[in-house]
Amino acid sequence: SLAQLRAPVQERVQGVLAARLGLGANVQQMMALRKRLGMPGAPFAGLGFFKWNPDLEAEIPDGEVSAGKGVGPESGPCIAERKLREFERCADGDADSIYFWGLQPIFSANDRAVGVEVLVRAKNGADAAPFEDVQALMDPAAPPAVRCVYARWKGTEVVDWPLRLLKVHPVLQRLDFISVNLRPLDLSPESLVFQEVVNRLWALTDSDRLLLLNTVCIEVTEDQEHPHDIGISLNAWQELGFRCAYDDAMSELALDVLGKRQQTSEAAAHFHSTVALAPLLAHFWLVKVDMDWAASF
Repeated sequence: SLAQLRAPVQERVQGVLAARLGLGANVQQMMALRKRLGMPGAPFAGLGFFKWNPDLEAEIPDGEVSAGKGVGPESGPCIAERKLREFERCADGDADSIYFWGLQPIFSANDRAVGVEVLVRAKNGADAAPFEDVQALMDPAAPPAVRCVYARWKGTEVVDWPLRLLKVHPVLQRLDFISVNLRPLDLSPESLVFQEVVNRLWALTDSDRLLLLNTVCIEVTEDQEHPHDIGISLNAWQELGFRCAYDDAMSELALDVLGKRQQTSEAAAHFHSTVALAPLLAHFWLVKVDMDWAASF
C-alpha cells in the first residue's frame, strides 16, 4: 500500500537472526556489535559484508542455532553471500527479502506533491538506509559476481519496480516524476547498469516504455566524482528517453562552512557544487538543493 509508513520488522534472514547480519532492530545490540567489530557508525547502516567470528556470539546469541535448529553465518555461507542473495531476491521482486524499496514524497513550495524518490530500506524498523550494505554492493572494485548482482538490482529499481507501481497505483502517473538514484560511474554506456537497463527497457511494450519514460527520471548522486566524459554518459541516458536530475547541489561557500569540501577524491563526502554543475546544467531538467544548504536560506 502507498499509505504504509513502515514495513514489518523481519527477525530472520534465510533462517539466521537478522541481527547477526548487522540488520537487527535493537539499537543497543547493533551498537554493541559495531564496538566488538571495531566499526563505528550509525546503528542501522548494515555493516556491509563483514565477517562473522565466534567472539560475536556473546553479543548476539541465537537459541535456535545453539539448539541445532538453525544455521549460523559462521557455519553456513558467509555474510556477504547471504546479503548478496537478499539483494537478488529484492531484484526478483521477492517480498521476503530483508531489503525493499520505498517512496519518499517530494513537495513543492506550495505544499503540492510533485514527485517521489525511490529509496532502499531494510526491514529492521529504521528509517535509515542500510547504506554500508549498498556501498559494499556498488563498489566498483568488487568481484564480477557482486557487480552483476548490483546491475540486476539497479535494473529492477530503474525499470521493473517503478513500472509495476505505476500500473498498480495509477495515481502515481499524476506526479511530475519518480526519481531513481544512480552514481556517476553507473551512467557510462559501458557500465553493467546501463546495459541492464537498456535490455530491460527494450523488452517492454511500446506503451509500457512510454509510461516509464514519462515519469521516471535518473537522479545523479553527489557521492562520487564525475568522470571526465560524464556529459557523453548523460546524453546516452537522454537518448534512451530519460530525464536527468542533479542531486544535493551546494554552493562553494556552503561546502566550506559545513565542512563538506573534498580534500581528496578518496575522502570526499560531497561532489555536487554549483561550480561543478554549471558546465552540465543543460543536461538536467531538475536540480535538488542539499537540505543543509536549504536550511541556511
